[in-house]
Amino acid sequence: MSSWFLKNLGDPLLADDNLEKIKTLFIATYDAAGSPSEMAVFRRHESQSLHCELVLYFPPLAAALASELNAHPCTKPEAHDLSLWLGNERAWPLLFSEHMN
Repeated sequence: MSSWFLKNLGDPLLADDNLEKIKTLFIATYDAAGSPSEMAVFRRHESQSLHCELVLYFPPLAAALASELNAHPCTKPEAHDLSLWLGNERAWPLLFSEHMN
């Protein structure tokens, strides 16, 4: 299982309810899995012409959660402007080691 997943939440100003739901589900899933370092949720604000959208990225270890949220399979995101939102700080170097210098 090597696919990443993305969930576009649309306008960041309107995403609070979805973010809270996702955070609650992530914490339950993360705790039940034993808090694995490579289970995380990353986020980025992406421009779509004049509009900005909040996009969440789920690594392969978060596939079950991504599926529950109807996230779509995608390629591994570029690290540029990506930030760790949920999970252990070790997720960043483990999942994006090619960007660590």
